[in-house]
Amino acid sequence: MKTNPLSTFVAAACCALLAFSCASKQETVTNKLTTPGNPYLPLWEHIPDGEPYVFEDPDNPGKQRVYIYGSHDDLITMYCGRDQVVWSAPVEDLTQWRYDGTILVVDKNAKGEPFDSAQTADVLFAPDVTMTTDSTGKKTYWLFPNDQTGYRNGLIAKSDRPDGPFEVCNWNAEDPNKVDGGTLTLLKSTLPRCVP
Repeated sequence: MKTNPLSTFVAAACCALLAFSCASKQETVTNKLTTPGNPYLPLWEHIPDGEPYVFEDPDNPGKQRVYIYGSHDDLITMYCGRDQVVWSAPVEDLTQWRYDGTILVVDKNAKGEPFDSAQTADVLFAPDVTMTTDSTGKKTYWLFPNDQTGYRNGLIAKSDRPDGPFEVCNWNAEDPNKVDGGTLTLLKSTLPRCVP
């Protein structure tokens, strides 16, 4: 049987590399950031359209945190979800992400009653958030959750903290299942009612 010299050389090189790798001491790698995708989200979390905002950490005045707001894609049969959550990290170390929890669920009307007998919450799409500071220095965080349910798509929620919880502030005075603010004109007239 005739042997190909190139095949013999390749086989010998592979055996030598294998023997060397088995004999070498294994190093322990302690790198905190090892994922090639979204490094701040575990595999069970799905916020595909997260938007980062930098706000002061209410638990650590003077320090800034990055807060990620987005749709919470946890439904199997459709996009988005029935709640909105937030994740945050100190701006100095974006490997230290923490789950700050659910910030908004719209499953009850202005009177605290479920919308339907199944107590189904509205599907909330990608939100937007902003912050205002009044003349005394008090901060208010405004969440616009993009609720596409009829009569609630102009929903506005507010909180004293960037990590919530957020409360709806523009319920319609005549119909507890609706909110005011579905158009820009209504929104301008609604905002004063949300501000104390």
